[in-house]
Amino acid sequence: MLQQLIAEEHPTFQWKPAYRHWPVGGTARHYDYGMMAFSSLQASVAIFLACQLWIQLGWTDGAGAVIMVAIASCFFAALDEPAPMMRTFLIWAVVSIALTTVLLFMVIPAAYTFEMLVAMLAIPFLLVGTLFTRPQFTMIAMMLTVNTATFLSLQGAYDTDFTAFFNGNVATVVGVSFALLFSLLVRPFGIELAIRRLRRASWHDLAETAAGRRLDDYTRLTARMLDRLGLLIPRLAASGNEQLPQVFNELRAGFSVLHLQREENAQAGPAGVAVQQVLDAVERHYRQALAQRQQPQADVRLLQCIDDALNQLLASGRRSDHHLLTVLNALVELRITLFPAAGSYAMAVSPPLPAGGSTP
Repeated sequence: MLQQLIAEEHPTFQWKPAYRHWPVGGTARHYDYGMMAFSSLQASVAIFLACQLWIQLGWTDGAGAVIMVAIASCFFAALDEPAPMMRTFLIWAVVSIALTTVLLFMVIPAAYTFEMLVAMLAIPFLLVGTLFTRPQFTMIAMMLTVNTATFLSLQGAYDTDFTAFFNGNVATVVGVSFALLFSLLVRPFGIELAIRRLRRASWHDLAETAAGRRLDDYTRLTARMLDRLGLLIPRLAASGNEQLPQVFNELRAGFSVLHLQREENAQAGPAGVAVQQVLDAVERHYRQALAQRQQPQADVRLLQCIDDALNQLLASGRRSDHHLLTVLNALVELRITLFPAAGSYAMAVSPPLPAGGSTP
């Protein structure tokens, strides 16, 4: 309608766009229960195998290795690719061991008073603490400070056994290395799998919503779609994936389907039937995407259903009805989203332009 208005140059028509606000607040979030269960199982199996090795080897200090397996596995279990962070954790654990060795066997023995001990330890810890202000070094600073303070194990009196210290630190390195190798073995996939699972979850929600099976709470649906978008964007950026336009299109399609389902009952007769046919076609489109594990090219029959619904709604003559305008906006949005290369919509019925108001 706006293109027609511009082409015909109506000097007396005062058109003003109508902006609508759609509430999207909610607490619903997307949870990938499959990956959550897999990550939990991975950490549990790693800890179990480490315990078995500790028992079978009869290693006195093997408990420290098991503890480090648990720490490394659980800290990074929620990441799509935990191995790189485990590798970083291992590197800086070794650096912490070297720093602790210097402090424990060269610096601390020279401190005869508490004040001197504080002054000696303040230098390295304050220097490392300055890294916390830089986001790119926050994780490194945390690893250095926590590991170094743990390895020092300061007591009321200086009583350090180099053999126990050496065995304990070897257990640390062995534990983190075991967690890293186990992660590389059982979790060779990474961000790409997370992206595929997020998009499949979006397709499933779109198909279910178009089928009318998830209409109990629009706020929860919109909140979950937006949360899923927030999970996808950083993953797409990190992987260099070019699916971002498709992801935004799915969000737009989701809002359009929600609008159609919400306002469908307000359309009676052929218009309501046409809107239902559009929803059925959208469901088939995303069911096909789920079956093929990739988004297919939208069927031209879906485009025809959208155009037929537009024709039926425009022929109803209720151009000022709020429910009708909402459905028209949703259909146009769906048409542009799923068929960006399609030609301009040609109205089968050309009703006269109203004297004022908003157009879809």
